[in-house]
Amino acid sequence: MVSADDTLLLDVRAIKDGGVPLARIVEHLSLEVVTTAGVDLGTRRIRTADLNRPGLQWAGYSEHFPGDRIQMLGRAEAGYLATLSEEQRLERLAQYLGQGVPAVVICHGLEVSPLAIEFSERFGVPMLRSQLPTTQVTGDLNRFLTLELAPRELLHAGLVDVAGEGVLILGRSGIGKSETALELLRRGHRLVADDTVDVRRPAPGELIGRAPGRMRHFMEIKGIGIVNLRRMYGVGAVKDTGVITMVVSLVPAEPEGGQAPAPATTDILGVEVPTITIPVRPGRNTAVLIEASAMSVRARRLAAPAEGLAPGALSELYGRLG
Repeated sequence: MVSADDTLLLDVRAIKDGGVPLARIVEHLSLEVVTTAGVDLGTRRIRTADLNRPGLQWAGYSEHFPGDRIQMLGRAEAGYLATLSEEQRLERLAQYLGQGVPAVVICHGLEVSPLAIEFSERFGVPMLRSQLPTTQVTGDLNRFLTLELAPRELLHAGLVDVAGEGVLILGRSGIGKSETALELLRRGHRLVADDTVDVRRPAPGELIGRAPGRMRHFMEIKGIGIVNLRRMYGVGAVKDTGVITMVVSLVPAEPEGGQAPAPATTDILGVEVPTITIPVRPGRNTAVLIEASAMSVRARRLAAPAEGLAPGALSELYGRLG
C-alpha cells in the first residue's frame, strides 16, 4: 500500500521530471495497447499537450513535422493510406514513424495492419487504440494533458469550496487550518484538499487546486488521526478539484496595535490572488469569518461579473479528470 507521504514524493518527482508517463495516459483514457514496441510505457513521457493528425505527412511532406506530439489516426488517415500503392505505404510509414514520435493513437477501433505494427516495433513507437471517435479522443486527451502539464506547485495549505469560492487556507503548522476546514465542511461547504494542495495553472490567470494522489478526501486531525471525509459525510462533502479565487491567511493574533500590515494579494504561480488575513484568537470562530468573506466576494462578483471566462468554468471542464 502506498502511504500519503509516498504519494506526495511521487508527485514532487513528477513535477521535477516533467512530462506525463504514457502509461498514465493509457490508464486514464482506457486505451488498448496494440504494441508497446519494446518501450516501457511508464518511463516514456509526453511533454506537450498538442496533438497531431497526419495530413501533409501522408502526402510525403515532412518539413516542420511536430515529432514530439502524440499522433492521432482516424478513418480519414487510414482511408488515405489505403489508397496508396504498397511501395508508397512502405515509404510513408517509414518516413512517418522514423521521426521519433512518442506514440500513435488509433481511433474508431480500427484494425492495425501487420505492416504498421512491424514499422512501429522497428522504430520503437507504441501503438494504442480506442473504440471512440477521433474528435472525442483528441479532445479528452488534450484536456487531460493541458491540466497535467500546466505549471504547478505543492502548497502546505487547505482548499475548501465555500459558497462557490475556492478558498485556499494558508498558515503555519498547528495554527488550525484543518480544524477550520472541518468546521466549514460541517457548515455545508465542500473540502477539496487538506494539508497539501496541488496547484496548477492550466490557463493564464486561472488556478486549479486538488489533493495529491491518494490524499484526496482524507484529513488528518490532531489527536484523532486520518479520517475519510467522503465516508463520514458523504460525496456531497468533498470535491476533486476547485478553482482558487481567494486566499485566507491565518496568523497568530498580536497585541492591539502590533498587527503587521496584511498583504492584499498572494502570488501563486504568477497569479495575484486576493488575500484576507485573519488573526487567530481563542474563542474566535474562524470558519464563520471565512464563510462571510467568501460570500461577500461572491456577491460582489455576481453584482459585477468580470469579462471573459467565468470563475469555475475550468473547474467544470477539468473536474472529471479526477
